[in-house]
Amino acid sequence: MAGFAKVTIVGTLVRDPELKYTNNQNAVCDITVAVSKGKKGSEKTAFIDCVLFNKAAELASEYYRKGTPIGIDGELVQDTWEDKQTGQKRSRMKVQASSLLFLPRSGKQSNDSDDEQKPRKTDNNLDSDFGGNDGEVPF
Repeated sequence: MAGFAKVTIVGTLVRDPELKYTNNQNAVCDITVAVSKGKKGSEKTAFIDCVLFNKAAELASEYYRKGTPIGIDGELVQDTWEDKQTGQKRSRMKVQASSLLFLPRSGKQSNDSDDEQKPRKTDNNLDSDFGGNDGEVPF
């Protein structure tokens, strides 16, 4: 049975986004999101690697910095590769984002309008950008 793993995460960026371009000039941005759960003092934090493509990648690189709140909808995918030093097969899970949510910063003290405080969602249609999403990273 074919399936997929749809995920939604809301957390905080651990480091500044890393924007790169493929040989075909498609934007790719790697980010890590910290998601905390539990009461203060006994909370547990998960660090989730995510990848954004095209316009979402460029927007994240331009507007997000370490410590920025972020929301992401996407699909859980598995990267596999062979370690060059040991020759062993390696893998890791990450979220391939389909959209991101611009969240307001907490404790923001300014005279910004209400529109700027509302979360804004951007869709990143991966299927149209790469001629179909067959589960492979496009480079």
